[in-house]
Amino acid sequence: MTRRQTLALVAILMAGLALFAWRGGWFGKSGDGTVSVGVLVPLTGAAASYGQNSKRGAELALQDFTSTNPGIKVRLQVEDSRGEAAVGVNAAQKLVEIDGVKAVMGDVTSGVTLAVAPLMNERKVALVSPGASAPKVSDAGDFVFRTWPSDTFEAAAIASHIKNSKLSKLAILRVNNEYGIAMEAALRSHLGPEVQIAAAESFDQGARDFRTQLLKIKESGANALFFIGFPEAAIVLGSAYSAVGLSLPIFATSGFEDPQVPEKTGGVLNGTVYAKPLGESAATAAFKEKYKNAFGVEAGITSDTAYDATALILKAIAAAASSNKAVNGEAIRDYLLQVRDYVGASGVLSFDAKGDVIKPIGLFVLRDGRYQELSK
Repeated sequence: MTRRQTLALVAILMAGLALFAWRGGWFGKSGDGTVSVGVLVPLTGAAASYGQNSKRGAELALQDFTSTNPGIKVRLQVEDSRGEAAVGVNAAQKLVEIDGVKAVMGDVTSGVTLAVAPLMNERKVALVSPGASAPKVSDAGDFVFRTWPSDTFEAAAIASHIKNSKLSKLAILRVNNEYGIAMEAALRSHLGPEVQIAAAESFDQGARDFRTQLLKIKESGANALFFIGFPEAAIVLGSAYSAVGLSLPIFATSGFEDPQVPEKTGGVLNGTVYAKPLGESAATAAFKEKYKNAFGVEAGITSDTAYDATALILKAIAAAASSNKAVNGEAIRDYLLQVRDYVGASGVLSFDAKGDVIKPIGLFVLRDGRYQELSK
């Protein structure tokens, strides 16, 4: 080998080592010792309210962590998934390949979570979703966790209530994505033969008019409507519901709950009954107060589950650092698998062997512009 060839080889090796270190190859840290954690959420698009809530929850979790762990530097790398699988995959590749994150909080949607899961498993990057509820997430891989329970539990609770209401014909209006498809399937399985599906209509994510679907539902003879969609879609529903002359009782998923829904729909959707995970613990009230003080708004849906997802990732990082272990996806995964009875903002959490969190489900109602438990 000539001297020139030797120098060229050394240069290539040095460049490779520099890139390896820059991407967090040693101990998952940057050159100044900072650990990067990804935040992959829809900041724009049809699920933007979830994404903004989750981003704020993550920021608050880091703020709390930094105040009690001043010796550990953590940076949040935020990417917008737009709630779209292809965009989410590209954003996840940037987080993993360029930013060198060892864990990601996200995505809030099932479609994006399932789309990025293969990359996370291949690269051994822990992923904790604050909102993905599709049953398929349970089998998404060893590095995938979620702080929101599967649709199976939510569908069982609302289906039981619908059957107890003695309604015989139900219409379904759902978003046409992984979440909508999975929730409709779960609902149908729990309704059984007692309730006939008089109509099943869908809409594209981001659609701005439901009048065509609602007119078909009006003609179907249904005596109730089940709505599956994000808060932005619920606002569209409110603007079209009375316009087409519908006055059926409405049932919905947890995606219905967001302060902007009653604010932007008046009283049109009052009386809507929906199911959602019960999320109270000794830490809940303090979280809500801190969130309101920090951001000037009430904590919306997934704010608390995103806070917990991020807080648990940060606790895993601290555990690895305190034992002089490498901060990597495997260490974070192993820590998360051992989480039992964690007192979080969204309730008391434990992960099972598949990374699922199990929580009880409650029934709620929008009454006089306010969300409250149905039993009250």
